[in-house]
Amino acid sequence: PSGGWKGGTTFAALSGFGFDEWLSATHNQVSNLFLWMPKNVVYCIAFIQAYKKKQPGFCSSLELFIIDQNRTRLVVGTLQSCRRLSPSESHTAFNLFNGNGALATMQGHITPVPAPFYPPLVPHVPLVTIPDPEDIFNCCFQLTDLALLPNPVIANHNHKMYSILY
Repeated sequence: PSGGWKGGTTFAALSGFGFDEWLSATHNQVSNLFLWMPKNVVYCIAFIQAYKKKQPGFCSSLELFIIDQNRTRLVVGTLQSCRRLSPSESHTAFNLFNGNGALATMQGHITPVPAPFYPPLVPHVPLVTIPDPEDIFNCCFQLTDLALLPNPVIANHNHKMYSILY
């Protein structure tokens, strides 16, 4: 969800969206992409800002929250067993989703924004200048491990936006 707060010069503030908003998008779901994935188990390949500085293979459970226009933290769900991808795994996911049109689908969800989506993505046509794949896909989790709340609830913490809570 695009939280109401869009202050500052962050990518989300400037563009109106963040790559973490596609956590459970159907076009980012895969099975058997990496050897360590159990057969026929659906995984979501996604981006979580708090994982940017974590080592590949890092795995944790997360509380997902947004910060609204009043700077109130609202829990929107939980995620169990989320795994940090390696740089090569991020590249593999990026190439797959660029090749099958998923990145073009993401482009279609937003209004024109600055990089990393320029030049506009075209299905089945590789990008000439590509963004760092780890800035779009840096983690994965089983779809069954994502639990979104029907209505956000006020968080019982005051953590920074990109904290690993537990």
